[in-house]
Amino acid sequence: MTNSDKAIRFHFLSDDAVPDFPILVVVKRSRSVLSWTVPYVSPDGQKYGSVSKTLCPDSSNLNASVEETIIVDVSTLSAIEVNFTLTGMFVDDFNLESDTDITFSSDPSSPQFYQYEFPEGVNMVLVRAKSPNDTCAYFSVQKAECPIFEDVSTVRYNAGTFQTMTLQAAITVTRDMYTSGRFYVVMVVHPNDKRCENNYKEFTPLEAQYTGSSERTKIVTLRVEHTLDKYWKPVLVTLVVLIVIAILSSIITFAVPVLIQLTRNKFVKMEKKYNTYLWDIVTVSVFYALPVVQLVVTYQVVTNVTGNQDSCYYNFLCAKPLSWFSAFNNMFSNIGYVVLGFTFLVLVGIKHLKRVHNKRLTQGIHKHYSLLYALGFALIMEGVMSGSYHVCPNRANFQFDTSYMYMIACLGILTMYQKRHTDITASANKSFALIILIIFTGFLGMVFIGSLVFYILFFIVHMLTYVGLSAFMYCSGIIKPGMNIIQEGQI
Repeated sequence: MTNSDKAIRFHFLSDDAVPDFPILVVVKRSRSVLSWTVPYVSPDGQKYGSVSKTLCPDSSNLNASVEETIIVDVSTLSAIEVNFTLTGMFVDDFNLESDTDITFSSDPSSPQFYQYEFPEGVNMVLVRAKSPNDTCAYFSVQKAECPIFEDVSTVRYNAGTFQTMTLQAAITVTRDMYTSGRFYVVMVVHPNDKRCENNYKEFTPLEAQYTGSSERTKIVTLRVEHTLDKYWKPVLVTLVVLIVIAILSSIITFAVPVLIQLTRNKFVKMEKKYNTYLWDIVTVSVFYALPVVQLVVTYQVVTNVTGNQDSCYYNFLCAKPLSWFSAFNNMFSNIGYVVLGFTFLVLVGIKHLKRVHNKRLTQGIHKHYSLLYALGFALIMEGVMSGSYHVCPNRANFQFDTSYMYMIACLGILTMYQKRHTDITASANKSFALIILIIFTGFLGMVFIGSLVFYILFFIVHMLTYVGLSAFMYCSGIIKPGMNIIQEGQI
């Protein structure tokens, strides 16, 4: 028998042990010592008279069959007789097999761990855990070495990765993360649901029940699946599709006939006013994007160093890591914004140059392209900011993903209005001030999430703003200056 292929689990039960005079259990092996006390008292004061521990397998003799003597010392300072039951057994299915389910139970006093070894030719696997009950637990992947970090107070400090779990969890593991080709999958149940819920009840020692059986027993099904470890094919296909779309868009643009308009109004003044949009959005984007990128890179580095996958909210079942990115596919999915944004800018630039160099096209209703340039740049920045958000998505940086969505929507409305009213435009400064107000309102929605009062106030303000702006834009240029403060040609 190879020591690393087998694991021994001890189950200790005592209804007589008390926290003031606990039973000390010490398991002595040739290379290690493991100890624990009964009853087990959790950090929040709950007491468990039943404790189970799996001994860490000895990996020092991987290629030898070795018999080992294990000594178990049981002692207590209690002045009265204390009865207990001690059972030792081999762990069934300790070595996980690919695409094979195993089911086990765990509770705060009885953590569980299993071992997986990469088969030849497999470089990446997805470790999945499912449970029919939503009891909060830590799901961890650690190095296949002793000691095992299997307590709620220590599991966060292992050299691997971990995340909280209720109904399901998943961790992607690559071979280069563990040079030995093996790792442990650890399940540690929390004594309460504090780590997994926003609203929870704090347990006190007086409320905790001293019992030999736990009501927080969690049934877990583990499964290890092989997963795609090279992404160049889907990445290449995505880029090819986007490039084809860009080429087809260019062909369609050149094929559209140009109609010469009938008016000859000068537009130098209006053109300067429109140009402000482009330079404003470029300036805002530079000063906005730089700290955002710095922040999310810091988040990702901290996640990689600490192994705490709770700091970023991914869909771990479909996350595809690459290099130091935990979910490269989430970030790369925003490449369409960037490619199509550049395509849009190129097409607008071509149309603009054609109009500048063709005197026939300078006649008629003048075309203003700055809003279109601003739209294209906003589309690119949406890809950059959404990609930055998806490096490490969490509640603190959610606005990175939505800010430019608001900008695109507002600029799109202004562009459509400008198409029908070329001599009427909103000031860029006022427009961006309105966008800032919208983004700030979104921020308040995150601060006061679930507040009925905030939702009612938001609804009232939103409807008043909507009706007021609609009437203002509809009446601009119709109501005479002497009749109202609304003047033709200004918003």
